[in-house]
Amino acid sequence: MASVEITDNTIIRSLVRKGTNDERKQISLAEGELGFTTDTKRLFIGDGSGIGNATGVKYLGTVNDFNTVASLNPMPGDYFKLGSGLYARKTGYQGSTSLENDNASVEAGYDKIGLAANIGDGLVLNNDNLNVDVDGVSILIDGNQLKVGEVLYDVLPSSSANSLLGNSSTNELPPDSISVNENSVLGRIASSNVDNVTFDQILSNATNPTVSSLRITGLNNAGVKAVYVDNNGNLTNSPTGLSNNFIASNPGGSNYLGVTLLNVLAKPTPNITSNNVTLASGLEKFTDYQTYLGYGVSMVGVNEPITYKAATLDINDVRTAVQNFNITWGQIQDFHFQYTGAHQDNATGFFGYRNALAGSNVMLTSLPFNIKDGSQRRRYDASYHIIPNSFVTGTEELTIHVGSNIPAPVQVRLVGITIRG
Repeated sequence: MASVEITDNTIIRSLVRKGTNDERKQISLAEGELGFTTDTKRLFIGDGSGIGNATGVKYLGTVNDFNTVASLNPMPGDYFKLGSGLYARKTGYQGSTSLENDNASVEAGYDKIGLAANIGDGLVLNNDNLNVDVDGVSILIDGNQLKVGEVLYDVLPSSSANSLLGNSSTNELPPDSISVNENSVLGRIASSNVDNVTFDQILSNATNPTVSSLRITGLNNAGVKAVYVDNNGNLTNSPTGLSNNFIASNPGGSNYLGVTLLNVLAKPTPNITSNNVTLASGLEKFTDYQTYLGYGVSMVGVNEPITYKAATLDINDVRTAVQNFNITWGQIQDFHFQYTGAHQDNATGFFGYRNALAGSNVMLTSLPFNIKDGSQRRRYDASYHIIPNSFVTGTEELTIHVGSNIPAPVQVRLVGITIRG
């Protein structure tokens, strides 16, 4: 055979073994032998013991999942973009038919070699380093740390009304909104926390506090009433805990509380009426004070027995009379009554009450003597009486007795009450 001389200027056309990628997998390329796949367009060099190793790497583009990558017949070193990551086929699968497809459709067959993301706002690429674009105002660099500087209000996220942004936990959490309750302000109540503070707390801790436009609940539509301060400094319209506080009743009108004996000429049974008081259904009589009191002396100069009617006052009666609807029966120390009764020849009015604790009647006023021959004949007796609140627990009421020995005019009115100290 004639020899071919090859010089520097000799042009030789060289062909390599070729076929499909599947055909490549069926042969073993000799060491140094080249093979070209006509479908995947890859060049392989044989090592004499296998299917050959791919020469060079290939960018497979952007894929949606690893199954798509497997369909592209990736060779070791081939790289692609998946999501925000940059991946490459692991090199350990080179040169073996059994290994070439191993883990080709799962992430385990690839190495993540970097990020494939665009640089967003607030980030800068400087000398191949990705850095935060620090503005020196809202974000600061302190050593190797980023710190929050001055944050302008207009860059804060929107929150619900009456809220403030801040940490809602002692742990390091993203800022959350802290709600402010009605009639509250936001402030420190300890050295390390922020919480709701009521106006009551502010006033109680303030020095010489001044308040304007203060409204006391319960006093609206109640007319002009007094406002009290208890021993704890609380404002109220109830006089609880105040010493010897006198509350007057309404002197007339629908709030009048009392008993009136009428029909002067109606013998022998007088007509007794009341206003806001519950009257007993029957009349009581006694011919001497011993009968009424359980002890005492007989009456002198009185021809007719004392006829009286029992009237019962409860807490609703008293509240209506003094126009304070927060008073309790136990707060009342004394009842103040004004008595006015006719006194004629052999005639007298009568006023008494039932002391519940003592279990006996107490006579308050009665003049059973004959003044026919005295300088005064027909006149009225007027007197002022203070009755202690002697109620028994469970029976919160006061029973008074009003009458006379003849149908003479008599009237008893509640003037006011005294509150316990």
